[in-house]
Amino acid sequence: MVVSLGLKAEKDAWLAILLGLSGGLALFCVYVSLNRRYPALPLTAYARSILGKWIGWPIGMSYVLFLCTERLETCVTAPICWSPLYSIKRR
Repeated sequence: MVVSLGLKAEKDAWLAILLGLSGGLALFCVYVSLNRRYPALPLTAYARSILGKWIGWPIGMSYVLFLCTERLETCVTAPICWSPLYSIKRR
């Protein structure tokens, strides 16, 4: 995503990269602070703990679905898929 912004920015690509880096660093700091506050909980449980059961559960589920779709997209577009299902299918 940052690369596509950099290509559109042409001579101001450094600014797009700097903005992407600062956004990623801010998100990392949020994850680290949540991990320090709730060391025994996974990321999906943070949402339920902070936002409550009725709002946190859909947000946690949407995060899991996002990760699954990203993994599926990587698996489909990659020349070799290194998942257990790929190994089973090849046998």
